[in-house]
Amino acid sequence: MFERSNSGQQNRALFFGVDYICYVEGGGGRSDYGPDVSFWSSVFGTFRPDLKVRFTARGGKPVLEGLANEILENDISNTIVALDGDYDSLTGDCIPDRRVLYTYGYSWENDVYALDNLIQAYCSICHCATPPGDAAAEMSTQLDRLAGELRRPVIADFFAFQTGSSLLPRDAPGRVIKPNRETGLPAVARDQVIKLARAAKSARIKPIPPGLIAPEDTLRFCVGKVIAFAARCLLKAVIHTHHGKVALPPDHLRDVAILTFTKLLTSTPGNPTAQHYHQQCAAL
Repeated sequence: MFERSNSGQQNRALFFGVDYICYVEGGGGRSDYGPDVSFWSSVFGTFRPDLKVRFTARGGKPVLEGLANEILENDISNTIVALDGDYDSLTGDCIPDRRVLYTYGYSWENDVYALDNLIQAYCSICHCATPPGDAAAEMSTQLDRLAGELRRPVIADFFAFQTGSSLLPRDAPGRVIKPNRETGLPAVARDQVIKLARAAKSARIKPIPPGLIAPEDTLRFCVGKVIAFAARCLLKAVIHTHHGKVALPPDHLRDVAILTFTKLLTSTPGNPTAQHYHQQCAAL
């Protein structure tokens, strides 16, 4: 009922006794929860523990962008929106207001499954202070290799997205990332990428806008679901090699990675990801 009117939006924070209502992606319908709630809660808990924030999942990015525009148009001061960055920072499509927050990477998955946090997740899952032997070095090497394999698909997806199409499957990451049958390490399925590139080309509905600069940081701007799938394959394979077999269901890794992300934010203040979230939270 709060979202039916401007006064309702303005009074929602007061009703719940908080400083801000923060709308995030996920949920939808009658469900107002999701992983984005946990992620953004960890960010605010790290950088703005002085604020009381109620997080509410409200569907996909278009819904969140609509809410953000309503907040700005009606100057609602105690309501904010936090959403995935996608390619917006590259195309200049971010909504320039302190009440609209974006992930550093394409999505929160890109941020929590970056190398530093995968190392933290390894330690948490294996109950060790530091990864044994060459586990961390192997993760770094394998991520560099994966970034090289993904570079062209990510660039192609970026340009395809600007034409109303896409290349990397958001709902079927296992189509382009295949674990090696012997090692379990993730690799890009080039044959599938070629098929997807052809389909993306035929699905274009408008020309590529001039002046666009392709993303340079492949792992930061790769589709988040693809990164999440690859990260799970990688971590599972490295743990198998250096620790022992683990089941590592996707939801379990997700929850662990979100929890360890808080430690990453506080232990590496000079990290670009940490700086990004610190600056956004400090502006409120």
